[in-house]
Amino acid sequence: MMLNPVETPWLAVGIAFAVWVIIVSRSVFGGMEKRWWHYVVVLAIVAAGIGVDYLLDSDMEAINKQLEAGRTAVIESRPGDIADLLARDYSDAVHGSKAEFMARCRSVLDRRAVEDIDFGKKVIELDGRHATVELGVFGKPAKGTGYADIAPVFRVEMELELAKNGGEWLIERAELVKVNGQSVSWTRLR
Repeated sequence: MMLNPVETPWLAVGIAFAVWVIIVSRSVFGGMEKRWWHYVVVLAIVAAGIGVDYLLDSDMEAINKQLEAGRTAVIESRPGDIADLLARDYSDAVHGSKAEFMARCRSVLDRRAVEDIDFGKKVIELDGRHATVELGVFGKPAKGTGYADIAPVFRVEMELELAKNGGEWLIERAELVKVNGQSVSWTRLR
């Protein structure tokens, strides 16, 4: 497994450790005199690794942030935030456009429908500027909804297709796969 310096600072910490070992060995065995700036170099490498990790998001981190933003938008019944996650050319098996999908979202989220959502299965496959996400979530229906009386928890499996637009990952397509273990699609929920 190759470490991505954008995803984790451990690669830079490992390099800094190796540099420190070389400096110490050269000063002990090679007669090199220890200088204060030797340690500054080691600390600068560690700081650079932490800075890169903190300031830059890898594609996986960016996709996970989008998924988390979608989760929050559904829980807080904010369809406008969902619209921000969708590509302009969004479409799926039933919704021919982003506008159609958003009309459906607004009708479902005009009141609080979900109290909580937890991610279960999450498989992200990257292919350049495109990604496919197999997503399984557990949701707790909000009190007062018809579904809350039927089941305390529901499980939804979806398949999402995302594309990198500029520096941002946007959802181009979202298809329902299963609800509570039963095969389902947008057309069956119409």
